[in-house]
Amino acid sequence: MPESNDPVLTWADAVSAMSTLPAATRPLSKLILGNEGVAEEGPPGADAVAEQWFLSHVDVQGHVGIGEVTVSLELVPTPGVTVITAPNGTGKTSIVDGIRRCLGNDSRTDEVLEGNLHYDVRNIDVTVTDRTRIAHLRCSGNSTASWHEGADGASAIPSNWSRAYSRYQPVLLYPEIARIITEPGNLHDFLKTAISVDVLQELQRRIGDQRTKSRTYATTLAKLRTAAADLLAGEAYAEVKALVAACAEVPTASQRSAVAAALTGLATQTSRVVPEIVEVAALPVYAESTATRVESFVAAKEGVVSGTEVLRDVLRKLRDPGDALAEARTADRCPVCGATGQGWDQVAQEQEQVLTKLLSAYDKAKLALEARLKSIIGVLPKAPAVLDTLTAVGDLEDDVTDLKGRWELVWGSAAGLKVDELTVASIDALVESIARIRKDRDALAVRLDVLRSAQSGQDALIKVAVDAWLENADDAKDEIGRRDPADKLKNWVDGQIKSTRDLLFQPISDGAKEIWSFLNPESDLDLTGLGIAGGTERQQKILPGLEIGGVTVPASTEGVRVLSTGQRNALSLATYLPRSAQLASPFRFLVLDDPIQAFDGSRVSYLAARLSEIAKTHQVLVFTHDERLWDDLCALSANARRVVLRRRADGKSQVEVIEATSAGNVLLAELAKTLAIYEQGNPSGATEEAVTALTLAVCRQALDAELVQQLGILGRRAGKAPDLISDDVDKSSKTRDRLGVWSTYCTDCGLSKPDYSSYDSTINALNQGSHGQAPQGVTQPERQQWLGDSSKLIAMVASDSTQVST
Repeated sequence: MPESNDPVLTWADAVSAMSTLPAATRPLSKLILGNEGVAEEGPPGADAVAEQWFLSHVDVQGHVGIGEVTVSLELVPTPGVTVITAPNGTGKTSIVDGIRRCLGNDSRTDEVLEGNLHYDVRNIDVTVTDRTRIAHLRCSGNSTASWHEGADGASAIPSNWSRAYSRYQPVLLYPEIARIITEPGNLHDFLKTAISVDVLQELQRRIGDQRTKSRTYATTLAKLRTAAADLLAGEAYAEVKALVAACAEVPTASQRSAVAAALTGLATQTSRVVPEIVEVAALPVYAESTATRVESFVAAKEGVVSGTEVLRDVLRKLRDPGDALAEARTADRCPVCGATGQGWDQVAQEQEQVLTKLLSAYDKAKLALEARLKSIIGVLPKAPAVLDTLTAVGDLEDDVTDLKGRWELVWGSAAGLKVDELTVASIDALVESIARIRKDRDALAVRLDVLRSAQSGQDALIKVAVDAWLENADDAKDEIGRRDPADKLKNWVDGQIKSTRDLLFQPISDGAKEIWSFLNPESDLDLTGLGIAGGTERQQKILPGLEIGGVTVPASTEGVRVLSTGQRNALSLATYLPRSAQLASPFRFLVLDDPIQAFDGSRVSYLAARLSEIAKTHQVLVFTHDERLWDDLCALSANARRVVLRRRADGKSQVEVIEATSAGNVLLAELAKTLAIYEQGNPSGATEEAVTALTLAVCRQALDAELVQQLGILGRRAGKAPDLISDDVDKSSKTRDRLGVWSTYCTDCGLSKPDYSSYDSTINALNQGSHGQAPQGVTQPERQQWLGDSSKLIAMVASDSTQVST
């Protein structure tokens, strides 16, 4: 059979691939495929995944941890890294889950709750673009996401978009990583949609149904042929027997004619062989004694109220000579009410004996009645299956149907009887019903004997059997003819499933090995590869190949339990990143939710380097509470952007979005807002001196914050140890000193030595202001000059720190 290098992923692919199969299989191929895959028509945007899509905007409202105030993220639809940092509880996972709800049409496998407790009106809008087209994927309330492009209005998410999303999963939530960390056996569930072959597996199921059907027909036909041949005993039937034996599995037209001609001389009686039916035993005559047993049980039951057995056991415990009541017994002091001289022990003994007798009488009566009920029910077997076949014999259909219905009803009712609910009337009714069934069964057996005796002999039996075989051969011909093509199709589909899954899985496996070594460079635990276990029909396991110090760990899902928490997280990312960052994916974006959980500093650095590589072709969004990833990305000069989320407690649980790529500019932006408010009328009543001091303090803090951030970047780039960088920062307490350290670091990195002499007056003012020496009589233009110079200094610091080729 032909082997194709192109994976069969859609019905159209299946139609194309199966059209190249041998001619003998094509009729069955068409039958299996039906009308599917001939034309996959979709709504506007159905060709969406033919392009390379980026994220350009996200709005989330009323979803999980995001309340009434919409969180809006403006994104740059181009390759690069954006780090969105925020403390835990700010709503990072809520935003990521909202993105996924729209992009994946709610193909969620995580455990994130959906509704916001304080605002239950959900609105999510994710804008995507291929730089030519712009589309909005929106969902509101509990509805699924819809596709909006141009003036066409809302339409369903294109089917090929959904298929591609399921395969590449460009959005990763932390709960998915967490499930692998806590239970590594979930790795297959984590990856299964990346290697899914739904169309092929549906073909496999349909072919399996056809193979079962063909074999059932063949088995039935073979049994009928054997039954006919077994009747052909003796010399008189030798000719017919030889003709039957010479027939193919499904007799040809000429073979059928020859057999029919040989049967011409046989009798034409077609009465079918009449089967026997099971007998029903006669019931003993014990109606009177049964009624007595019911009455005895009812009487005994009336003397035993709820709690009798418990009360008896309590009285026994009170009279236990070895317990703590011995003193009370000696003093004849009642342990319940404290009265003395009442003979309480004797009274307890008498009451115990009375209760014991009542319980004994109850148990005895119940056992006797249970035995009687069992003996009555035991004479009635379950309604025999042969009754179904007797409905076609003679004119027995109505009588047999009536008997079968009553038989099943009485048998089911008898099996459900409970002794505690029995009455004399119910026993009598049961006995009467069984007796009637026995009587009708015996009458039916007599009628069957009459029919059986009317059979006209062996010739008629043979003709009935041969005719049954030949008639079934007509029905079975087409189905049995499809057996061999179905076997061939099964082999083809099995091979396609294996090759397709291998083709889809290979880049993930190769990438996983590479990224694992990338994230675990000093570990003696090596990932030698990933394998898919379970054959072609039950793929439920991903088996990592592991070696510890050169010793192979037995391949099993349990083998990954040797991994630490950080290594399990590394394994999840090692399988996820090569899956989602494939260039075959139409999604040129990755959205990661807290990917560095349980990572030490070295793994964070290695992941930053990997993301920098991916960011050359993909737009990478990382949501995290950890500052280390941002620092390492900056040290790599990854052209990264930073956004900070901050929750404001203003009564609406608002999440504020702050552009924070420059640490210093964040502070300057806040200062600019404050100065603008002051200049518009000074509503706070602040003095000129206070505003001047504030301006100098914030400008110096902003410049220092930018310097500290960029010293960390340049220091890492120059290969300096983190402790040495911290010491250099701590020693340079003045802004001018810190600028000097920055100048040195620039030189260490091979950059040109910066010249900031034109800002000397502002630098002096910042240093003086930080020591309580703010100048007097400062005007608004002077404050604006400090603000502007600080902004330019910050831009210079940031610009020089990114002077490195990428």
